[in-house]
Amino acid sequence: MRILSLVHGPLVRSELFGDVVREDGHELEEWSVVDDPAPPRPVEEYDAVLVFGGQMNVDEEDEHPWLLGEAELIRGLVAGDAARRLPRRAAPREGGRCTRGPLA
Repeated sequence: MRILSLVHGPLVRSELFGDVVREDGHELEEWSVVDDPAPPRPVEEYDAVLVFGGQMNVDEEDEHPWLLGEAELIRGLVAGDAARRLPRRAAPREGGRCTRGPLA
């Protein structure tokens, strides 16, 4: 699988999640929404998207204007076909598997 990881600057990366993705044989590309205007490739070319936090809060668009574009992207992913293809719930790594389940 090709997985996109949305990160928020040089100190907030995929870390452990990225290690697990790579160890399981998947391709991981990070996109710093703070530093880069667009992901490495069109979002539709990814099989999954991971979104991580940072020092900002969701209501700080004045201080972090890129939050508006990121929120729009996430809404589109959740509402679109991509959300139906993605696992909803991940089981523990040891012997676990990703399964589909209802959105909470």
